[in-house]
Amino acid sequence: SFHLKKFANGINILERLFKIIEPLDDLLAVKVCILLIELYLQTNQYDQAFGMIKYVESALLISKQNGEISKVVASKEMIDFFKPKIHMFKVRFLMRQPYNQCKKELKLAMNSSQNSAEALFLKSNLECLHGNYQKSIKLLNSAPKSSSITEGGHALAVMYYNNMSFVHFCMGKYNLAVLYAMKSLEENIAIMKVLPPMEKFSNYSGRSLQTLSINQRANIMYNMGVSLLFANKPEQAFECLMESQSEYQCNPRYWLRLAEACIGVFLKSTNKDKETIHSKKPDSIREVVGTGTHRKIVICPIRKTSDSCSFRQEGQSAAMPSATLDFGNLCLTNAMLLLPAERTLEEHMIILMNNQKLSEDEGNGSLKKNNPGRLYVECPPGEPVQTKEAYNLRSSILCCHAYIALRLGDYYKSQEYCRLLLKMSHLTAPFKFLAHIYLIESLIKLDKITEALQELSPENLKKLQTFEQDMLSMKTNEIFPKNLMEAQAAMMINVASAYCMRSDYDRCKHILKQVVSMPISRWIMTHAILLSVFCELQMGQVSAALNLLKRNEVFPSSRLVDRVEASRLYANFQNPVIPQINSSELNHRRLHSTGSGLPPGISNNGFTSGFTSGNYNGSVVGGLASTVAFPMSTESSFSSQQRTQAT
Repeated sequence: SFHLKKFANGINILERLFKIIEPLDDLLAVKVCILLIELYLQTNQYDQAFGMIKYVESALLISKQNGEISKVVASKEMIDFFKPKIHMFKVRFLMRQPYNQCKKELKLAMNSSQNSAEALFLKSNLECLHGNYQKSIKLLNSAPKSSSITEGGHALAVMYYNNMSFVHFCMGKYNLAVLYAMKSLEENIAIMKVLPPMEKFSNYSGRSLQTLSINQRANIMYNMGVSLLFANKPEQAFECLMESQSEYQCNPRYWLRLAEACIGVFLKSTNKDKETIHSKKPDSIREVVGTGTHRKIVICPIRKTSDSCSFRQEGQSAAMPSATLDFGNLCLTNAMLLLPAERTLEEHMIILMNNQKLSEDEGNGSLKKNNPGRLYVECPPGEPVQTKEAYNLRSSILCCHAYIALRLGDYYKSQEYCRLLLKMSHLTAPFKFLAHIYLIESLIKLDKITEALQELSPENLKKLQTFEQDMLSMKTNEIFPKNLMEAQAAMMINVASAYCMRSDYDRCKHILKQVVSMPISRWIMTHAILLSVFCELQMGQVSAALNLLKRNEVFPSSRLVDRVEASRLYANFQNPVIPQINSSELNHRRLHSTGSGLPPGISNNGFTSGFTSGNYNGSVVGGLASTVAFPMSTESSFSSQQRTQAT
């Protein structure tokens, strides 16, 4: 059962044996305890493992209990053989504690095992978990790398390259991580070729017992897939992740990664035109065609019409594995089904946060044992997801759900996911920002402009005050806002687009004046320029629109009064001035809208990797868009990469 990775079945058998351990032979009894500890650690039952470690220690060291000698008496040879194993078990138990608590035990394990490969791999893993990456690499390089199979059923060369891949992934060197994962896969293939062939018409495989779990292909392919996903290679990442489906199909993290790969493929297909733009040209201009009176400026499409490869073909089932948004939507559904219900997560999260506050008040940094707020979600073959990780995982899944629903045109469903996301009481500010900005776009698509404007109320903006602090612990893509002011500017650009869709160009310009007075990124500035150009075109000011494009600015430089007014309007950026408009006025403006040109709001394609646009028709100035949106980053899912350890 252990070598077949059926750990629960193995624990049931050994626990029944442990009840009759007294009449067993000394060596057999100790082996039962050692294997039971290993199974407890593999299934993350640390309390049971620690109790068994204490029992084996007392048995091996022949300690006295209540004046009587322990019933399991070990010889000196047995003590010398199993003592290093016990020390390494204790190190694995203490790995999640502060480094100083397991430093002493790690030293004992290194000395007793005489710097064996298992001890070096364990120490390297510990250093990596505490951020000492260079030291971790040094320890891995000093470990033996024989291609022979160890007694525990592991190939050292496979483990070495896989662990090197994980260390470089933690360092942010994703391409190097992919390289080492490929080497690990090559070593795994070489090991499998050395093994004798399987006997097809026999009840037995013909191989030794320890080789049953030697194949690490699924783990390596998952690691390679995650590394490729972070290296912005979603097509290859999808293929690698599908290779590991056999072992990870009950893991919610796995389905989230697959969905992120589908989103990444979609984003890459929509951003092909952006990659061809010359870097010296302004972001708002693609090219200039013609000469003289026939000279035309072609606006850069911030998002082109969606590629057909990102959607399933007509008649094709959405369940067919392919890197499409429909399949990604199903992956997210699977991930959500593998997590506890919303009410259960909220209850455990509240208990956990209360216990953390109590422990901080008492001056104890660690949580008490048997914490009732601690929730475990099994994620085989990796470690289980605990309460906070499961909570963050749910927020990531809902965010991706809202994004995909927008891209598929299911705006009611997107609105529902955003509402569920905002109901989460312990949501971080970046996720609140994404929920609000997705909700604004959904409401605009559903022609609910009044509700969309309410999402930019001062109460909602106050919820984002911890944005910059929360961003310190997250990795995002290039276009994601880096501070609170950029986040607010993105939301205000969307509201400006809503006013522009109602032909209320004065209010649109009023908001743009506030946006340009803030320190914003060039991505948001590009949208502000395009929106201002669209307003000028709709008002018949073609020459003014051309001047804005040539100068790459939102307002003409000669109109200094606009700049002075913008500084005055946004002196206090925490309370932006949003012009109010009632529903009756909106209906009146809708009846008198000219309808010329494409609206500057959101096209039917929803969000892209940062910005949305109207349909680009390949002609001169027209069909502009200025709605800012941000997809879910692949690095904000609060999950870690699976790694193979020496056991």
